[in-house]
Parts: sequence; C-alpha cells; structure tokens
Amino acid sequence: MDWRGVADIDMFRGNFSIKDKLNEKIALTEATVSELPTAGWYNSAVAQTISATLRLSADEAGRLTLDLQNDDLHHNRIWLRLAANPDDHIYGCGEQFSYFDLRGKPFPLWTSEQGVGRNKTSYVTWQADCKENAGGDYYWTFFPQPTFVSTQKYYCHVDNSCYMNFDFSAPEYHELALWEDKTTLRFECADTYIALLEKLTALLGRQPELPDWVYDGVTLGIQGGTEVCQQKLDTMRNAGVKVNGIWAQDWSGIRMTSFGKRVMWNWKWNSDNYPPTG
Repeated sequence: MDWRGVADIDMFRGNFSIKDKLNEKIALTEATVSELPTAGWYNSAVAQTISATLRLSADEAGRLTLDLQNDDLHHNRIWLRLAANPDDHIYGCGEQFSYFDLRGKPFPLWTSEQGVGRNKTSYVTWQADCKENAGGDYYWTFFPQPTFVSTQKYYCHVDNSCYMNFDFSAPEYHELALWEDKTTLRFECADTYIALLEKLTALLGRQPELPDWVYDGVTLGIQGGTEVCQQKLDTMRNAGVKVNGIWAQDWSGIRMTSFGKRVMWNWKWNSDNYPPTG
C-alpha cells in the first residue's frame, strides 16, 4: 500500500511526540509478474496508475531478500502485510521493556527515552507527561531494532533506519509501516531456534563470548567517585558478597544541567571523581 504523509515530530529532552498527516493512502490491489526476479503491485482504478516494484532475490549468503520501491518518489510511506498464523508468537524489535511476546500490539520503532510510568492509564505517567512529556508508553525504548523472530522459526529484518511501526495485532498478518519510499527486507528460516539465532547473528553481528570472570560474582552498578564506590565495595565484601567488578556510569565525568545531574557523553575517562591510583 502507498502512502503520502507529512510527519509532525516534537522532541523535548529525548521525549518524542510523533504524528503523521496522511494526505493520501492507496491500496495496491493488482499485481503483475515478469520473467525477471521482480514483481509489481498497482492500482489502475485511480486517475493515474499508482505502482510499486518488488524485486525478489537471494543475497550472497542465500537469504531471501525483498527490495520494495514506490515508483513515484512522492509516495513517501510504505505499508506491507506479511502472512501470519493466529497462534504465532513474535519476539524482538530491539530492547522492549513492557512485553516479551509482541503479538497482539503495534510497536512503533523510534529511539527515545524509556519513559516514566510507560502506561497512559496510570497516574504516574500522566504526571510525567504533564511536566516534561516524559511519561512514555509501553513501546518507548532507547534501543529499537527493525527485526523480529516468529515461532514459525523465521526472522524478518528490515534494512531501514526511518520511523517504523510493526503491528502484530491482526491474527492473519503482520503489518509493517515505514516512513520511506523504499525498503529492503531479509528473511531466513531454520529447524531450531538455536540455528535461527546463528543465522541472524551472522547477518547482524555476533556478540563475543563473555570472559570467565563475569560468572564469578556480581557486578556492582554504583557511582559517586572512588571513595564512595570503595566504601560500597567494602560493605558488600564484608557481608560475604563476591564481587567481580564495578560499573560506574559517571566514569566519564558529571554534567550539571537545569534538569539535574547527568554524565558527560564523550565516553572518555574523567579523573576528577576517579583519580589515578597506585
């Protein structure tokens, strides 16, 4: 389906309000298939034929690849439905904090603050929204990713970075909306989830194996400078807790702002709170 839309995006301290004014929305209900590895959808019922082109291929690793392009670049939205089973369960879309199984809900994908409350029916969320539009919703995340895995043992990855909405509400299909005029989707399937994960990480990158010391105790998430951290470390050790390390988020330095204490985001060691030792 083709869209013509105008985005309206407001941001305050990493909290976003996103709206879309749809000037035109056209379903492409007819299709032609050529001998080349392409297919096209179009709608001949409108005054001027509206069309999009789909190219099916396999990439160098054998993944099914779908390249979809609106033929008129003024059509700056894409809406695509993927067939589904009513009993499918869906996982992924980056780091989602409210739901593990994504089936039954839409998940807009946009990097933002996580939100305070994250539930538009709660008083806490309402208060945060009134103050700084910071209440958020169940899908707010600072790590969205346009990738999902189905219990049919396939994954779908979308090679776009625009605003998207993956809607898993319908029983018979998954609906992907993209604020762009073209997209590339990649699919692979496997017999087991482990094999599927191996294929997915071969595409997106595989995390290195964790070192042994990570499993030998707990990692303390503390901050406040060397003296404060040492006191807390001593307290834990004196209580018999085995500690393998400290993660201090203020290691890069403190930035005081009008809305509170924040850290420096240049990710360089700041010696003011953590001077050299030894």
